[in-house]
Amino acid sequence: MTHLNPHSARLQKLLGAIAQCRQLKELILQQMQIEDDLMSDLCEMLESSDQLEELCISYNKLTVNSLQELSQCLKEPRKLTKLYLEGIAEIGGSEHLKEIQKCIPLVHY
Repeated sequence: MTHLNPHSARLQKLLGAIAQCRQLKELILQQMQIEDDLMSDLCEMLESSDQLEELCISYNKLTVNSLQELSQCLKEPRKLTKLYLEGIAEIGGSEHLKEIQKCIPLVHY
């Protein structure tokens, strides 16, 4: 188990709480300083949020490396139609971005 810094540990708890909000349709987690080590928690939250249509995780501390895990969890059918990923360096040429775009109709980056 990876040891998280205090901020990431609080974000992990927040993502767990959000996962309980099953009717949530829009979620903005912009500028929350979410790092790559929380992508698995974010994916778990997405799996529980089957009504979620729009997700913004722009301008966090995510890197293009985290997109692989995100692309894998988005392959499962869900209602998500808009995904905001602005502020991730070198995202434009990423193969994982292309995979995400196959799953989500509208991806802003």
